[in-house]
Amino acid sequence: MIESSPTILGLAFENIDRKLKMLEKIIKLYDLTLSAPELMEQIPFLFSSKIDKLWTIARICKKYLTQPSDIDAKLIQKMLSFNLEDVMLALQTTPSPTNMDELTEKVKQNKKQKIPKPEKKKQIHENATATDPKIYHRYQRGYPMANKDSEIATPLRGSQ
Repeated sequence: MIESSPTILGLAFENIDRKLKMLEKIIKLYDLTLSAPELMEQIPFLFSSKIDKLWTIARICKKYLTQPSDIDAKLIQKMLSFNLEDVMLALQTTPSPTNMDELTEKVKQNKKQKIPKPEKKKQIHENATATDPKIYHRYQRGYPMANKDSEIATPLRGSQ
């Protein structure tokens, strides 16, 4: 893995182990035919993906794919390449996609609209009931809505 992804050297062993264990858990939980090291080799940016994003994508795949065999490295790579806010908005506007192709097409449409990220987050949180609760709660855990106080920028010292 080090030869195919030298960026792994910049990560702590605990982080690598944690990601591998989490991927093994997802693979076992969803009865996938992949192995965690194989997946990490095929999709190097898994190392830099947030754990909450990985779990959210896993829940989406589990809910909207009928067979675990439909989930492969190519699909995971495609889903991880999307902005998670675009994926969540697509789920809210297409509450019962019949397949992942329908969902990914809606995600691409959302991306073309170029809605600012704060506005996307606001829409996601306002329409939380339109999303599967497990998917929404996993998303919210890793991407909480900022409160009003944290959005106000304070001037830098000495820039007055």
